[in-house]
Amino acid sequence: MYIFTVVFILGPLIYLVVISFMTRDDVWGMIADFTAGNYKRIFNPLYLDTFVQSIKLALTTTIFVILIGYFLRHNSPRLCLPRRENGLHHRRAE
Repeated sequence: MYIFTVVFILGPLIYLVVISFMTRDDVWGMIADFTAGNYKRIFNPLYLDTFVQSIKLALTTTIFVILIGYFLRHNSPRLCLPRRENGLHHRRAE
């Protein structure tokens, strides 16, 4: 159980953090020259504007999903949907 978490969640996350502190080689790959320059560039107006727009989009999407989920949660018991078992409609015997 925990092996899956370490391999597929923590492994890539640790790799991403390590790569973020490296510098890019001129032709191909990364150089193991650890620097925080990549994080300083976030304050460049181009990157900062893109980052702010991404955060706005994420927050707007989250708010809409919460509102839709709230509406569906409170109104779904009121909907009269036919009962299905195994994907087939069954009629009640009268």
